[in-house]
Amino acid sequence: MKAVHSAGESAGSEPVLGDEYNAAVAVTPAVARYCSCSDWVLPAHRHLCGERRLHVRREGDSWLALAEGPLMQVMDTLQPLDALWCFSSSLIGPDARASVDLLEDFLEDKTPPPQMALLGGIPWDSDLHLYLRRGYGGRWRVHALPGTDCLQASLEGGADGFLSRRSGKFRAGLRRSVRLANEHDVSFELVRDAPDPAALFKRLLATEQSSWKWQAGESIFQTDNTRAFYEELIARSCASGRLRVAFARREGVDIGYAFGAALGGVFRGLQMSYHREHGDLAPGNLCQWELIRHCAEEGLETYDLGMDIDYKARWAEHKLKLITLLMVRAY
Repeated sequence: MKAVHSAGESAGSEPVLGDEYNAAVAVTPAVARYCSCSDWVLPAHRHLCGERRLHVRREGDSWLALAEGPLMQVMDTLQPLDALWCFSSSLIGPDARASVDLLEDFLEDKTPPPQMALLGGIPWDSDLHLYLRRGYGGRWRVHALPGTDCLQASLEGGADGFLSRRSGKFRAGLRRSVRLANEHDVSFELVRDAPDPAALFKRLLATEQSSWKWQAGESIFQTDNTRAFYEELIARSCASGRLRVAFARREGVDIGYAFGAALGGVFRGLQMSYHREHGDLAPGNLCQWELIRHCAEEGLETYDLGMDIDYKARWAEHKLKLITLLMVRAY
């Protein structure tokens, strides 16, 4: 086994989850790809889950990335780097059997031996799930817990193909919104290359502060840890070229935005918001439509809308069903 990194991450150090790791994520079957890459998991590890130790293992094309710390009143539990949401898969690589072998070797070699491990982002209908549930010679009891499903839309056939899979009501509503936006001189700007990620984040934040979510105290950017998470995520995604942001503008002012990031043929939508006084112009939905059109033009295959929430269902036709597995040592 090749141990790439297994010590606790120091304040100024940079873990080894870099380009080679992200390339392996991009070819890992069925997982939530962007939410398993370093742009997502490293900010989550730093800002969302408290003090933990980072463990990374690699064998060939297979990678294992886990954090170790307190969870559910059990000290030194192995857990996903994004344990708050459990979107990410800790087992990465094109061969599910090899990934599970790497995990088994790590569990047996680790000193002191772990008593519990939580594995998130496991696709329900996958070889990875099958191999993980087969047991480990009676050494571990494996329990399935609810995961966080994601709604997805195919981009096959481009933007027209996407629309062909939507309802007539959806298409008519979108046409009305586009027409109304044109009548009110709403323009759209796509940002891919942002030389100053901090300035981009400030621009997003300014729009967010005009939203109903901010006024109601429900914005994800109003919490220090999630704000720091997104600020670092945006910086990393800008540097990697994965970030895509659409702004809606009227009279020289941003009135809405939507942003996300692409990896391995999949675009993952992340956040969307709009000025509370311009909701009748549907700037948030139209920004999402702009992203869909541009992603289709890029040749991306899937638009992942993220967590399964009712209002997203009309934009999607497929559900990526993810589960979380709890492994408890049997002796």
